[in-house]
Amino acid sequence: MKEKKRERFNFYLRALKGLSNIYINVGQYNDSMKIEKQIESTNIDELEKYHTWIQQALIYELTSRFDEAKEILTQIITDTPHSLVAVKALGKLCWINRLQGDFNTAATYGDQGIAIVANLREADSDSEDLLKTEASLLSSIAAIYWNKGEFQNAIDFYSRAIYLHKKTTDINFLGTLYSNIGAVYLHMGNSDKAESLFIKQMKFSQKTGNKLGMAMAANNLGVVYIQKNDLDKAVTLNRKALKLAYELGDKFGIESVSINLGSIYLIQACYDRAEKMFFDALAISEKINDKPTQASCYMYIGEFYLETDVMNKARKYLRKAWSDLSSLGDRTYLCVTAGLLAEYGIKKLSRGKTNRKKNIDEIKEFIEKKRRYASEIGAEHENNHADLLEAMLWGKTKTRSVKEIRERFEECSYKYKKMNMLTELGKAYYNYCEFLFLSGESAMGIYKMCERVLKKGKNIHYLSKLERSEEKHKA
Repeated sequence: MKEKKRERFNFYLRALKGLSNIYINVGQYNDSMKIEKQIESTNIDELEKYHTWIQQALIYELTSRFDEAKEILTQIITDTPHSLVAVKALGKLCWINRLQGDFNTAATYGDQGIAIVANLREADSDSEDLLKTEASLLSSIAAIYWNKGEFQNAIDFYSRAIYLHKKTTDINFLGTLYSNIGAVYLHMGNSDKAESLFIKQMKFSQKTGNKLGMAMAANNLGVVYIQKNDLDKAVTLNRKALKLAYELGDKFGIESVSINLGSIYLIQACYDRAEKMFFDALAISEKINDKPTQASCYMYIGEFYLETDVMNKARKYLRKAWSDLSSLGDRTYLCVTAGLLAEYGIKKLSRGKTNRKKNIDEIKEFIEKKRRYASEIGAEHENNHADLLEAMLWGKTKTRSVKEIRERFEECSYKYKKMNMLTELGKAYYNYCEFLFLSGESAMGIYKMCERVLKKGKNIHYLSKLERSEEKHKA
């Protein structure tokens, strides 16, 4: 009789846990928390209690209540320092500290988890729970490398996590892993590889009814289609992702999608919408203390003001981004910000209201920093942008012959064309035209090519700039 009661009780627990997971997948976090508290209040053993705490910490994390999550996780590690549930807690602490921009603390937790896993594997190498836990931990560590711009290390850790997870029956998290490794490839400029991985993620999420996964996949695919110059498809996907993110209360998703939509609206010259999206993302990142996203928001806002010629605000936000990203050690966005600060200096140089020598030296310094970061993170397109900035600087300072400058512009344009990066190619052609206009050279051939590329990429912002530039130089 006792065995039957125990069996019924176990079945009841499994049903409650399953329902809790469903609520998490569809964003009903309060309902999930009620169930977890209900499980905790029943007559469960210590191990079950800790697993319930892990789930509660996940809900706190998803609702940005990080201090409460950390408190529970730290207690688990204190109570069971060498157990599998301690590894789960360490993995969560690794992830949360990374989200908050404390990469060193995150890495420490990751290393502690790896050490415990090594001991546990000797005793029970075939346990599905161990495989899933180790895969999750590796994924959290990979994310640290991703933030630091160590892309190959990130890919290696994500690949190991995928290998382990394929040995389990949990396809839900496998979709998330495909998304994460796809994001790395996207930052490396490999949009085709990223697209295939995001499509895999979408299929896994649809199969399991995971709305959070579907939102993430739609957002990521939207970024791919920005790079592939299919802005209509990108907007459709990003709006779908934003709607799902709001339905789920997924603040991290809202941040990410808002930034992507802001970038599209800037290209489409919908400036009020672009500005609103960037500041919406910033407000959320400040509210939930998401320091990496907050720093990247400063960068995107600085870029917006740079593109729209609000120079005092551009400098303010780009400098804030540079300071915060330097503190975080985020080389990926430091690389981009260095380029934007160099571009700011070149624009300032054009206007003549500056200490010319000091400004030129600063521009050169940022170009070299960008080139160094680009080499460290293996981003070919960022290296090419450093070369383009150098060509722009040469054109303004006339420190190279017209032939050399033309060759550099043409080399950069050829590389962007080869990488199928139409947005960047259009910008390269635009700056090439600007140089030709200013140097009195014939720009008609490059102008027509630039106009064609910008129209193909639906880049209304740069089309307007090109037309204004031509009218100005004709006059």
